Amino acid sequence: MHWRPTFALSEQMAQRAHAEWGIDHRVAPLRVLLAVTQGWNRQALEIAKQSLLAPHLRIAPNTLALEGTRTSKYFEQLVLVLSMFKPGADLAISKVHALVQSQFRKIKMTERLAIAFLYCCIRSRNEATARDILVLLEKQGTVASPRVHELYMRACLRSGLVPRAIEIFHRLAYETRRSVGEPSYVYFIDYMADQRESCVGAEHAFDAWMQNSQYRGRATQKLVERWKQVGMSRESRNEHNVFMPKSPVSDVLQKVGVKKEEPGKYSSKRWLRDWEFHMVVSLVSAYVVSGRTNRALDWEAWILDAIRNKSLSMKPELISRVSGLLVRHLTFDSWDHAKCVLDFIIAIDHNTGHGNLGKQVYQLSLRHTFTSLHYFAQRNDPVKTRAQIRAYLQEHNAQYVSSFIEAQTA
Repeated sequence: MHWRPTFALSEQMAQRAHAEWGIDHRVAPLRVLLAVTQGWNRQALEIAKQSLLAPHLRIAPNTLALEGTRTSKYFEQLVLVLSMFKPGADLAISKVHALVQSQFRKIKMTERLAIAFLYCCIRSRNEATARDILVLLEKQGTVASPRVHELYMRACLRSGLVPRAIEIFHRLAYETRRSVGEPSYVYFIDYMADQRESCVGAEHAFDAWMQNSQYRGRATQKLVERWKQVGMSRESRNEHNVFMPKSPVSDVLQKVGVKKEEPGKYSSKRWLRDWEFHMVVSLVSAYVVSGRTNRALDWEAWILDAIRNKSLSMKPELISRVSGLLVRHLTFDSWDHAKCVLDFIIAIDHNTGHGNLGKQVYQLSLRHTFTSLHYFAQRNDPVKTRAQIRAYLQEHNAQYVSSFIEAQTA
């Protein structure tokens, strides 16, 4: 079992460090991180603000000399943890970025610091600041890595600059030997799903990943077979895929020197790799919001079977991804959608060990789902709907979850 330090314990340690050593900014990023992982975003934001306002000098150990504690390393760590939640990312862009710029002679914009700021730009949907960071790196004579350009692409996408994001995607995916990271494909699928008009964009992004990954031997064979069996919708097949090059993917990748690998060489031997699971759930979300209920249910039956059989170990980050899908289901005032949500909760309870959904790590992962269930009941005859939820959970030996939902939303 992993020891997870609580926010209260971290504060006790921080106070002791403050008493013994005085203000040391190296402690602040860790305190922010511990607060965020406990779900205490307001406290995390307050700690970061205090750190930025406090004096940034201290007496060096074993000497009488003064030394600064706000180094590039400090800013890298602080900005990276601030990128984990929206208010923190906004603070990093509005305050920390300006502070770094004002001290450019002492604090250089390293690539690691640029990457931390770019994560904040993605979270805050701020393409302008992301572009400024790339320009600054160029002025410094720093050659931005493909990783930096990929994060800038995500910032463009989150800011609604889809044509620019797709242009960068083509340059990274088909003009170099390096592949676009799977998290970026998830961003594209999620963005297309949020359009709520059709599932075409999401299916096109998923198909582009599938063809690239198959050539490189990363796609898990079970998922390849599943995609061949289900395929794209007729609407998607009739429209041009903006994620695909003009020539066949294999020809383009071979031209830039990418070697064709054996099918499944670098794939999961069990069921799916984690990022493949993220992509599948995002694709199903696109089906749900676009009204493709039959397609969504078909994929969800496949996922539920794997969760129930424990072919996939449901880690907290995977549960959080599923929670996003379940929240989308609950935007529809239908018992069928609610029942689908409860089926997933019951399957996750079985997968993680019966009774474990009361643990804090799972509470945080499913918090939005439980809140959405509460509001779903409020909108649809509260007394009757709550009784239906309790009865359905009791039928599947998960009645404790109903009391936990009520405690979460009280």
